[in-house]
Formats: sequence, structure tokens, C-alpha cells
Amino acid sequence: MERGRSPAGRAALGTLALAAAALLVWAPYLGAPFVWDDEGLVTRNPHIRTFHGALGLIAKDLYWGKSAGNYYRPVQALTNAGDYALFGLHPWGYHLTNVLLHAGVAVLLWRLFAQWTGRGALAFAAPSSGRSTRSTPRR
Repeated sequence: MERGRSPAGRAALGTLALAAAALLVWAPYLGAPFVWDDEGLVTRNPHIRTFHGALGLIAKDLYWGKSAGNYYRPVQALTNAGDYALFGLHPWGYHLTNVLLHAGVAVLLWRLFAQWTGRGALAFAAPSSGRSTRSTPRR
């Protein structure tokens, strides 16, 4: 246990470190263009351009205009609509949203596992059984 830091202080430091790591890993993609399925999901999707259209995405297939569906993602559709309202068709805004969501989910999962295991920063580490994992003793 670290001296001088409260559990809340260690949790805050861990949260900042994990969020910073996620941001550093994904930050190079902020300048990337739209790619692959972004044409159908963003650039040519009229439903994300109005509030009414965005609400309609809750009851529709994510890919507009395609009859072969089964790709229902209402949160992604609404996120794209929010990004369009904030950033228009500038890819960096959509990428920024994804980077922030990745960082937030990483922190939430870490905190969830820490709560479940009571191990704080070691939440993702292998569980301690108190026994050695070696099958044979060292000589």
C-alpha cells in the first residue's frame, strides 16, 4: 500500500493514468479521414442531420437505404447525429467522440473490476490464491 495517499486519491490517480493512456493511444487517429463504412453511416446518411431523423434511427437499421439489415445500433446512430450537430462532416470530431468514449469505458471497466475484486489498481491482475503457481520447486 502506498503511503500518504488515500484510497480516493489512488483511485483518482489511477483514473487519470488510464484515461491518459487511452487518449495517448488513440490521439493519432484524430486527424484521420472518414473510412470504410463511414459513407453509409455518416457522410451520406440524411437521418443524422436532423433531430427528427436522429430519433427515427432508434427504430431503424443503422445503415439507411439498405434492405439487408440486422445492424441495429441506436446509441451509435444517436452519437453520429450528435457529432453531426456539433462537428458537421469534419472527421476529427467523430474521432474525438470515439477517443473520449474509449477512455471513459476503460475507466468505468477498471473501476467496476476494482469494486468487484477490492484490488484497486490491480483489478485486472491475476487473482492471488496465496500459493505459488510453480508446479515444481526451484533448486
